[in-house]
Formats: sequence, C-alpha cells, structure tokens
Amino acid sequence: MRFKNSRPFIVEVSTPSTSVMSYPIDINRKEITYDDMKKKIIEILTVKKKPVMFSSATMIQLNGEPAEGMSHVAVICGYKKVKSLKNGELLELFKVHNSYGEKWQKENNDGWCSAYNLVHSASLFWTEEDDKPYFGSTAIKYLDY
Repeated sequence: MRFKNSRPFIVEVSTPSTSVMSYPIDINRKEITYDDMKKKIIEILTVKKKPVMFSSATMIQLNGEPAEGMSHVAVICGYKKVKSLKNGELLELFKVHNSYGEKWQKENNDGWCSAYNLVHSASLFWTEEDDKPYFGSTAIKYLDY
C-alpha cells in the first residue's frame, strides 16, 4: 500500500491488485435467503480467510433480542461451532469487531455472537412493489488481494 500526499489534507491510497468484492449483486439480491447470506459469510471467513464488512448488521443483546437503534456496519472476523451447555445443540458463532469499543466486546462474549441471530436481525429492504423483504445489494463486502 502506498500513500501519496497530492494536496494538503488529501491522501491518495494506492493498492495494486486489491478489489472490493460485494454480495449480493443487484441481479440476484431479491432471491438471497438468510441461510444464503450466512453461508456466504462463512465461505469468505473460512475459505478466503478474509474479514467481512456486514453493512446490514443490527447488534444483538446477549438475550438474543435486537438492540434498538443499533443498526450499523460491523466487521465479522471469525467463525466457530460450539456445543451449547444448555442442551448440547451445536451453535454457529461469528466473531464481531464492533465499533462500540472494548467495553462492548467485553460485555458481549468478546464479540462472539450467534451467526443465526446476527444474520436474521439484518436490516432488509421492502417497498410496496415487492412481495417480500430482501437484502440490499452489497450487504457484505470484503477485500480481495
């Protein structure tokens, strides 16, 4: 990465061979399900080994309820499966780095949250012409280099 001061207070960032990849794209975004979105995030984290910017995130409280007024962009940087202590069920977790800071991380299982809950709490679009809500195009992004 190269930084170049071309004018006062303006910084150019040059990153040869780096692209921002997005999902879903406009063509297919209305057919994408919650499960499709979760699988794509897992694929990017585990196969491509890249963190994911999830721009449809609504942060979840520890009790699984959406936190009111907290919809924003979150970075998902990890994925794991754990066995529930309550019933032995296998749970999928995403590691979220939240811009709310270190306190939020500590109070929320160091950022590990239910993959199902996070994806299902996404902010969706729905207009009068649509028959169902859908993910906005480019709901997730990652750098491909």
